[in-house]
Amino acid sequence: MLAEMEPQGVFARLVRVDHPFHHPLMQPASEELEKALADLVPQADTVPFFSTVIGGRCPGETCNAVHWGRGVRQPVQFASAVNALAEFGVDVWLEIGAHPALVHSLQECLATRSAKVSVLSSMRREREQESLIETAMDLQRAGVPLDFAAMTPSRRLLSLPAYAWDKSCWWHEASDWRQGRLAPGGRGLLDIRLPRATPTWTARLDARHMAFLKDHKVDSHVVFPAAGFVDLVLEAGVQLFEGRAFVIEDFEIRKPLILPDPASGVHIELSYDANERTFANDLGNRGDTRHRARRSGRLLSLYERSGAPLRRRIPIDSRTHSGYGSLGGPRGIVRGHRRSGR
Repeated sequence: MLAEMEPQGVFARLVRVDHPFHHPLMQPASEELEKALADLVPQADTVPFFSTVIGGRCPGETCNAVHWGRGVRQPVQFASAVNALAEFGVDVWLEIGAHPALVHSLQECLATRSAKVSVLSSMRREREQESLIETAMDLQRAGVPLDFAAMTPSRRLLSLPAYAWDKSCWWHEASDWRQGRLAPGGRGLLDIRLPRATPTWTARLDARHMAFLKDHKVDSHVVFPAAGFVDLVLEAGVQLFEGRAFVIEDFEIRKPLILPDPASGVHIELSYDANERTFANDLGNRGDTRHRARRSGRLLSLYERSGAPLRRRIPIDSRTHSGYGSLGGPRGIVRGHRRSGR
C-alpha cells in the first residue's frame, strides 16, 4: 500500500498496533462488541452529534450497538465527518486528549476552505497544566465563552482600575518568568545561571519572547537555529572568563532541536566541565537519556592553547561580542588574531 500511495503524493505510514482496526478482519471483535452493547438504549441527541462511522450528522437514537460495531470493522470516515461539521458552521475545533494526534489531519481537511478557523488541542505531554491554560486562553480569544470561576475556584479575579490610572501595581508574573528576569546570569539567550558546582545555565525557548523562532522553519517544523546554540556558548564564555579572550573548538551539533509549534515550554541546559574544558548543551528536565548531549564542544581561555594552529580555532574577543538574541542585524566575528602574515 505504501508503494502505491507514495508515488501519488499521498502521505502514508505504517502504524504499530496489535490488531487491524477498522478492517474487515475485525469482524469477530465487532460482533463481540455488539453483543456486549445489546442492552444499549440510545436517546435523541441534545447536542448535534457527527460520527466518523457514517461520515456526517448522526441522530442520537441511531447510535445503537450496530453503529459502534461498524466503527470497529469499517474504515473511518474522518474527512467526510469534518467536512459535514464545517458545513454546519463550526469554526473552532478542539481535540480533547493527552497529546495532539488529529490536529494536523484537521488542518489538512480544512485547508481548502476560505473561512478562517481555529484548530486547537486540549493539552500536550510533559506540560499538561501549562498547555491546558494556554488552550483556554486561545479559546477565549477565539470567542468561546468559558467559566473561569470553575477553572480556578481557589483564586479571585482582579478588577482592573478604571481610567484615570491611579498608578497602583497590578503586576502578575509566573515564577519561572520572574526568575528568568531577575536571577543572575540571564543575558543574551541565557535565562539564569544555576547554583551548581558545575557551571550550568538554562535557557527557555519560547516564541513569545523569541519572535524569530516562527520564521526559522524546515518544511513545516520549527527548528532552533544553529547560530542560537553558538550564541548560548559565546554568552556563557563571556560570563565564565569574565572578559578574557577565549576560543570555541570542536563544536558539534549531532541532532537538530525541533520545537513545538508554537514554540513554548522548552528548556535547555548548557554545562561546562572545567577539568575537561568541554561544554554540553542538553534538553533540560527530560530524564530521557536519548535527549542528552546533542551539542558539545570545547571552551577554553585563549592563553591555554596559545600554541594551537590558527586554522583550528577562532578566538572571540568577548568585549565586542553581540549575540543572536539581540536581532539587531547580521552578527559575525569582529576580531581575530593574525600570525606570521596569515
